[in-house]
Amino acid sequence: MRKRNIVLIALIFALVVSATIQPAIAYFTTYVRAKGGYEVSIGDTTTIKESFSDWTKKVQIVSEKGSEPVFIRAKVQYTGKYPITVSGDGWTEKQSDGYYYYGDSATELTVLEETKETTELKVAVSGIPEKSDAPDADNTEFNQLKDGEGFSIVVVYESTPVRYNPDGTTYADWDAKVVKVNSTTGGNS
Repeated sequence: MRKRNIVLIALIFALVVSATIQPAIAYFTTYVRAKGGYEVSIGDTTTIKESFSDWTKKVQIVSEKGSEPVFIRAKVQYTGKYPITVSGDGWTEKQSDGYYYYGDSATELTVLEETKETTELKVAVSGIPEKSDAPDADNTEFNQLKDGEGFSIVVVYESTPVRYNPDGTTYADWDAKVVKVNSTTGGNS
């Protein structure tokens, strides 16, 4: 009888212990929290530097600190009656899609690393009338330029993160969509 009581007590003890393990694990996985948090930024941040002098617009794209490596392309939108020439070392000729690509060709692009900048893409306007100092000279066309009526040059650029093929070669996905994910810094003290 005494042996049977000991076995019965041991079985009850084992039953009680096994019944409390599952809730204890659930408690720790549900209610234990980490203290503090770190903000994580993933993506690319680029800016454009522009200047205009001697009838030439000069544009450079700058990859900001913390930016992932990117590829760059730019499109020149021009309105005006004077001819323009677009050029730049390290930039392709205008492609069939209307873009100038930063690299040797539209398929061999140059990777723009963090804190680096592209070479200048230059849009030069030619055939600009000169101002005459002659007393009876008609400077109407020159004065219109001075007042900003002669032409407009807008350079729009795009960047896309560098992608990798299984063999390690890089490629650009210009059709990739930007997905914004909201996040919070976590933890309760």
